[in-house]
Amino acid sequence: DKLGIAGDALHMTVSKYNADYKNGGDAVFGTSVDNMAPVEKGPFYAVKVSPVSSGEYATVIVDDKCRVLLREGQPITNLYACGGAMGNTFNKDGRGAGNMTALTTGALTGEVVRLELLQGK
Repeated sequence: DKLGIAGDALHMTVSKYNADYKNGGDAVFGTSVDNMAPVEKGPFYAVKVSPVSSGEYATVIVDDKCRVLLREGQPITNLYACGGAMGNTFNKDGRGAGNMTALTTGALTGEVVRLELLQGK
């Protein structure tokens, strides 16, 4: 409800998708079952995604754990960046970080921080 999605319509869409998966592929978009996964067990989360033109902006350079790096290449303790704040996602000038980059690097950053906290760092 918070995202403005009708619960019945969402349930029907997911049921249709799962049926398509079991039948070998997406009937609407032609997606192969090799590129699908059933939506069965939660918890599930949703975010509202809207397109935006970010233009050019200042970014930081990160390593493969999303830790912000000094110019010399060493990570700065407890400083992370993800999504559009990452300057080296696709090219050297910082452009190209999109919604999927934000979602995946946000999840990665959360996992890295969680593991570091468990290790007492």
